Amino acid sequence: MLKLGRGEWKSKLERFVTIYPQIEVEEGKRIDYVDLRYTSGAAVGMTDE
Repeated sequence: MLKLGRGEWKSKLERFVTIYPQIEVEEGKRIDYVDLRYTSGAAVGMTDE
């Protein structure tokens, strides 16, 4: 799930495309959400597979 918040969704989506390849996922985990509501960076939540 992508959490974009309000406004500037295009720039947030572009930021996601930039950071996605850099996200390291531990073995046995998967990405649950990426929260792009912050002005710089993002929060990534992981869960067990």
